[in-house]
Amino acid sequence: MSGSPTTGPGDATDAVAFSLGGHPLVHVLDGSASDLRAIADRLGLDARPLAHVAGDAESAGGVADPPLLSIRYVTTLPIGRELRTVGKDDGAFDGQWFAVRRGGRPVAVIPLQDVGQPHAEILAIRGSGVPGRLVSLLNLAMLGRPDRIALHASAVDLDGLGIAACGWSGSGKTEAMLGLMEQGARFVGDEWTYRLDGRLVGLPERVRIQDWHAQQSAWLQTRIGRGAAVRMGAAAAAERSGRWLGRAAPGVPVVRSLAGTARRFGTLRHVDLPVADLFEPARRAPSVGLDRLVLLETSTTAGIRVEPIDPSVVAARLALAHVHHRRELLGWYWQARFAYPERRNAILDDIETIERTRLETVFEGRPAIRVDHPHDVDIRALGRAIAEACR
Repeated sequence: MSGSPTTGPGDATDAVAFSLGGHPLVHVLDGSASDLRAIADRLGLDARPLAHVAGDAESAGGVADPPLLSIRYVTTLPIGRELRTVGKDDGAFDGQWFAVRRGGRPVAVIPLQDVGQPHAEILAIRGSGVPGRLVSLLNLAMLGRPDRIALHASAVDLDGLGIAACGWSGSGKTEAMLGLMEQGARFVGDEWTYRLDGRLVGLPERVRIQDWHAQQSAWLQTRIGRGAAVRMGAAAAAERSGRWLGRAAPGVPVVRSLAGTARRFGTLRHVDLPVADLFEPARRAPSVGLDRLVLLETSTTAGIRVEPIDPSVVAARLALAHVHHRRELLGWYWQARFAYPERRNAILDDIETIERTRLETVFEGRPAIRVDHPHDVDIRALGRAIAEACR
């Protein structure tokens, strides 16, 4: 079947908006209650009726901003019965639409050529939950607004000083944020921080606390619960024993099986907590200016080293880190281009240059430091080093 999508009665809700810092990120139409819960949990944001959002803007004497993305949930996608696939269980096309699949079943139609424009709308099967790569799609769409950008950075307010700590995945953004909070800072963002109206606003996704984070901090143990801290520590010990067993007798089937079982405990070494559960209101700031810039790098040497760095270098490296984070979304894009070579997205085609140029503009004139440290760093020492260099 092709043509218009079928919405159907189902348990669909009215149109709602998920907003951040007064700016709508996503409008959702005809989603089920479970769809809205899934999106709210993914973004860490509450849904508000779209009519209320528009009314607030009108009361303030303005017009509500268009969203970065719209998601319309339907009972039937407007795609043909016969699909040509791109990849084993990913993209598919029928000559008109590009669909993404889950478990071999098409669950959404995503017009990747339109993302970054106000009219971009995703069609998704009602009840399928969060469309894949939603945060990556939002970060891409943000580049369609000349005054906004997403930063892969944690951010805090340290006595009125806005500090953004950025780097490659695993470079220590969460550790820097936790360490700075030990110095009295207030939480703004952890994984993705958006620059809106010249201020930094954190996307309040769940914060991942590792077992070794909790071991270093009594207040973290209190927030996550003693039971969870003990379970995480036990999982870490089991994983370490699995590595030891694997090295001790790799050729013995029973030992190999025990080692594999123990290593699987590594997935239990962390807990993902909502921002509101982890940080009390007094320890959170809704936004902060960008006053200091920190580039984090892990090192094989001991100790923490801090040195000044040109902010343009930070922009160049962060732009590449952003491209890396979009690799799955870029995979979809090239699948869609394979299906429809003429459907180009000007932002995605030149994403590194666009982001680097915008980051250079945002970072210009901001004092910047490079901080390298061992991976399992002393969180308090890292926080002290950054705070001393930034104050």
